[in-house]
Amino acid sequence: MESSVLEILFKHAKNHPDKPALIINERIISYSQLAKNIIGTAKKLDSDGVTNSNRIILAAQHSASFVFGYFAAHLLGAIAVPVDPQISEKNLRNIIEQTSPSKIFLAKDNFVNSESIEELDNQQSEYEVEEFFNIKIKNDDVADILFTTGTTGKPKGVVLTHQNILSAAQNINQFIGNSFEDREVIPLPLSHSFGLGRLRCNIISGSTMILCESIVLVKKIFDNIQKWTATGFCSVPAGFELLLKMSGEKLNEFASQLKYIEIGSAPMDIKTKVKLMSLLPNTKICMHYGLTEASRSCFIEFHSDKEKLNSVGKPSPNVDIKLLDDQKKIVPTGNPGSIYVSGKHVMKEYWNLADTTEKTFYNNWLNTGDVGKLDEENYLYLLGRQNEIINVGGLKVSPDEIEEFLNELDFIQDSACVGIPDPKGISGEIIKSFVVLKTDSENKFSKIEIVDYLRQRIEQYKIPSEFEIIEKIPRTSSGKIQRQLLKN
Repeated sequence: MESSVLEILFKHAKNHPDKPALIINERIISYSQLAKNIIGTAKKLDSDGVTNSNRIILAAQHSASFVFGYFAAHLLGAIAVPVDPQISEKNLRNIIEQTSPSKIFLAKDNFVNSESIEELDNQQSEYEVEEFFNIKIKNDDVADILFTTGTTGKPKGVVLTHQNILSAAQNINQFIGNSFEDREVIPLPLSHSFGLGRLRCNIISGSTMILCESIVLVKKIFDNIQKWTATGFCSVPAGFELLLKMSGEKLNEFASQLKYIEIGSAPMDIKTKVKLMSLLPNTKICMHYGLTEASRSCFIEFHSDKEKLNSVGKPSPNVDIKLLDDQKKIVPTGNPGSIYVSGKHVMKEYWNLADTTEKTFYNNWLNTGDVGKLDEENYLYLLGRQNEIINVGGLKVSPDEIEEFLNELDFIQDSACVGIPDPKGISGEIIKSFVVLKTDSENKFSKIEIVDYLRQRIEQYKIPSEFEIIEKIPRTSSGKIQRQLLKN
């Protein structure tokens, strides 16, 4: 059994040397070329003094240089620390302070002592791939430190071992059904768990990845799907919403070509799910629930689970989920509880945060920080973050449920709900809703109409007491609402 993604990559390079691994713009890199570039990059890093367990910060841009550097770090037994190429000075300095890296490779001249990541390109080694065919990496060695985007508080470094990242990729491929023949367009940031996960999934299946800079470049996305006869595609919900808005029903032109798509990292409204199903009637439309600490812990496939579209699906292959109450007792079916996850994909720890790590695990089960409920068929329904659940007079309210109905109103573009102290001191908290109006809808906003609309759909205590119109809901790069910023 292989113990790492890298070991599988080298086997593909030996057995299928000419198979395209990466396509970036017009550049095609075969598995043999990829392996040789990884070896050459590792030799460069080794000559620069990088050794086992050293941390290497890498700007995770859509370039061959990042892929070479990422796997070269693994080959040396070092730890890859991918960061957003546009990372702010504050966040970068925070990561540097926490990880004490031996090398820093960034996308451009920056505010710290670093090298250009492009120096890691064209380092192709003269060594034959066979010399590295039997590389052995201990599966419990640390592979990556991924820093959470952080909807609240200071980002934490999630420590992932080689076993964690390989197990996650195997679980995902088992559900989606990735194969050697697939070609996938990937417009996701490689600095985050979703995008980096798609890279690993394609590597272990021996398929071809077409890296694109951004989902915003809609024409380029479709050009790549068409030119390379892509069979797979992935994006966050906001990306699909933009794609549908900008291109109408063009996605339907590829209905017989796209075998699968993967969606994740944030909620998607029912209307968009149904629209995708109509445009891609034969495509396996997979949406995951997970977190950086436990990648893709649940999956739903829209067509086969069309009666459960409000859920996030069932536990992924080789993953266990249970819901516990405040006393760590399993809650009855249908009742809300804290979501705990177990599996080989679950992170090892938080980097240099032993106390936080200890509080996050209970008998080796990871507390996701989310609240949900399971139905009789073991489908999981996500209710919200534990620290975002609103307490109205002792009754627990999920802000996600309210937002879903608010966003159905034709004059509301986006919304977010938070709990704020009850000024009368009666209910503990009251619900405040922040709404973004659609263009030219200012005169249509009506609190009375909103309340009447909600009263027909949810319980009285879930109806917001206060409303505020704002220009934009603060979100992370993956689309998650930053509620703490709305409370401040």
